[in-house]
Order: sequence, then C-alpha cells, then structure tokens
Amino acid sequence: TVVEDVDPDEYLWDKLTGRCCMQLKLECPYNNAPQHLCHNAGAESCGECAVWSTPDNFCHTSEDNCYTCGMKLWCAKPPPLLAGNKVCARDSRIRSYCWDAYG
Repeated sequence: TVVEDVDPDEYLWDKLTGRCCMQLKLECPYNNAPQHLCHNAGAESCGECAVWSTPDNFCHTSEDNCYTCGMKLWCAKPPPLLAGNKVCARDSRIRSYCWDAYG
C-alpha cells in the first residue's frame, strides 16, 4: 500500500545530523514497588526506540543537546524519505528512485 498523504514534517528528519531517542519507561525492582524505588530507563538500542518526538525538537539538534534533554541514546538519522512509502538506504537501482519499502 502506498501512502498518498505524507506530512511535510516527515521530510525534516533527513535535514538532521542524527536524532535523540525520547523513549523512557519506568523500571521498578518488583511489582507494585514504591515510586521512590523506581527509575526511568531509556531504550537500550536505536532499533528498540519507538519514541522520537518531532524533528524540530531541540533535543535532535546535536548529541550534546540530546544529553542536555536528559536522554541517553543518540541515533543516526533515518534514511531519506523519497515518496509516500519509499526510502533510499543505498544506491538507487534506477535513476528515479530506490525500491526500498519504508516500514
């Protein structure tokens, strides 16, 4: 299925040098533990991260700013978005676009 309507903000991701994973989850030592024993933990890998915020977020402007925002995982920017559901993750197979399905 080809997505016809792509939000123009989605094209902003490829203008960044990288992106900051904004995913946090509360980890507790045991079920129903008091809140003061729990702590926020981020994703452990970029592939695991599912929360990125928006491309214009200050935290995405540099790795240092990611850490300033309290996050601990800086990731590469996503491959460039070329069409509704296409990205170019390697050299194009033909001149007009890559055949790499996005998603």
